Amino acid sequence: GVGDGRHAFVTLLDANNQYQSLSEAKQDTFRLHMTLNDISAQLLAKDALVLVLAHELGGAADSVKTALTTADPFNIGLVIYYATLGYAMPPFVYRKMVEHIKRWFTDNTLENFRHTFPWLVVSEDTWEGIVRIMHSWVDPETQYSPNFPSTIEILSPYRPAVGNRGDNVMAGLSSMGAGSELMGDMKAKFDSAMEKKRADIVELSRSTTLTPEIISAAKRALGEEATDEQMRKFLADMVMDQMMEGGPSASLYVSPMDKLFIEQTKCLIPQFGPSDEMKEELSFFVLGENGSSKKEAIKAINKYKSHIREKWVTNPVQLDPFYWSFLNGNKAVDEFNPVQEFPQGFMTPEVISFMSEPPPDILQAKTDEEKEKVFN
Repeated sequence: GVGDGRHAFVTLLDANNQYQSLSEAKQDTFRLHMTLNDISAQLLAKDALVLVLAHELGGAADSVKTALTTADPFNIGLVIYYATLGYAMPPFVYRKMVEHIKRWFTDNTLENFRHTFPWLVVSEDTWEGIVRIMHSWVDPETQYSPNFPSTIEILSPYRPAVGNRGDNVMAGLSSMGAGSELMGDMKAKFDSAMEKKRADIVELSRSTTLTPEIISAAKRALGEEATDEQMRKFLADMVMDQMMEGGPSASLYVSPMDKLFIEQTKCLIPQFGPSDEMKEELSFFVLGENGSSKKEAIKAINKYKSHIREKWVTNPVQLDPFYWSFLNGNKAVDEFNPVQEFPQGFMTPEVISFMSEPPPDILQAKTDEEKEKVFN
């Protein structure tokens, strides 16, 4: 049994991989049993919420196209995204999350829950613990003691680690007793060498043929109007990031803008999509029409940061009210960086091999018929 939902996620990927490799006869008899257990009701509540939301998402979207272009399934995906990985979220995402929690948990009975989700077996004692926690997520202001932390309070001690190989080398020298003068000299030489390497990579990228995968990744990060030059800079930045972090192929799943956004705001970047609520939210986050340099992006993010601190709400799913009470409000520093660590920790080559092949690149589809096949 496991309590961490991420391990359950990897197990499900592996199970699906094995299921797909079976004959039809064996698929008919395929069964999977998993036990989720933990001393913390908060973790089990989080697991239950994500499993139910994932089930809802599967029922609301029968294809990738539907999930990305229809508001309801897109919003479900946003709730999963922010509830599981962020410390703060846009207010409309919180409202959506509360709607789902009330529908399936706090305003529901165990009998109805079992009838709706017969595949998710919950004992009476566990149900009571989960519902108690979820009541605190629905109305955190009255459930937390001392007061429920504001967005500024919860983000203040949060320092998502953004270390790279250069930082690790400097930390190693410091631990061995290197003086500040030596450290400064070494860092200057290191930075100079990396700038030269970056220039070489940028020059090399000018003669490189951009593959459909690179084009797709670049346009997801920079916008559909990204120019050839901007996409080549994106490629160079991606290569440099991999060199600096020593990351595996999972680094290809991390957008430079995602990394930059969490470094500057300590929050997950809002995702573009069909949701009217998200479109309204993104009206406060304005980048250049034809893409932005890193400097321009940081300027836009910092302008948006004041909106986050004023309007975004603390994600209660990441806080155990009883643990918070036990600490008497003292907040430990957390360095977890989901943008960087989740892909590196869980998107291993083995896990990636469990996943279905990505849909064909829509950028290569010419006719309407070809574009429709992309999503089928």
